[in-house]
Amino acid sequence: MAIIAALSLVIVAGAGVFVYTQVIQQAPETEQETIAAPSSKATTQKKKPSVFKGLDTYTENCPAARIRGGGAACVREAECWGGLVIIVGDTKARRLGCEESHSWETFAVAPIPKDAETYVQQDLARHPTVKKVCSRTVLLASRAGTARNLAAAGWEADVMPPSQSQFEDGVRFYRCIASRTGVDSRKSYFH
Repeated sequence: MAIIAALSLVIVAGAGVFVYTQVIQQAPETEQETIAAPSSKATTQKKKPSVFKGLDTYTENCPAARIRGGGAACVREAECWGGLVIIVGDTKARRLGCEESHSWETFAVAPIPKDAETYVQQDLARHPTVKKVCSRTVLLASRAGTARNLAAAGWEADVMPPSQSQFEDGVRFYRCIASRTGVDSRKSYFH
């Protein structure tokens, strides 16, 4: 009899704890969620996660952003690059200060199109949307200051996807880069 009474007491106590935690305590949380939901939705709508992790970008007055379906943006901080090395499609470049002698500079960034999920430079550079975003037309429109006065024929545009290791780490954007033919620059042409 004592064992049955003890088991009954444990069952009743367990049921009481269950009712208390699931019914009584949950009601205020539901009310709090209802009150908090509108502000968290507004925050989500204002600030979407960016594909350009680690980059400060903008789209207003950015020529690349005008390309329909490209999702492109311009970078706020100048990015200059030493050599561009492509081995079996895997692209690597050395980041340099723009005051140092450099061959390439970023003029736009854009997410890798869903139908071209690759780090292989040659394949990505052939994609129709990528070709439009990284075109000479966009490059020339992106120049700033005295760079606008330099002859259009002396500019070259190219595509710099993430390296294979960056791609495997989840980086899903590419850079449109520009070079002045036969010139190692020591300044930024796009800022």
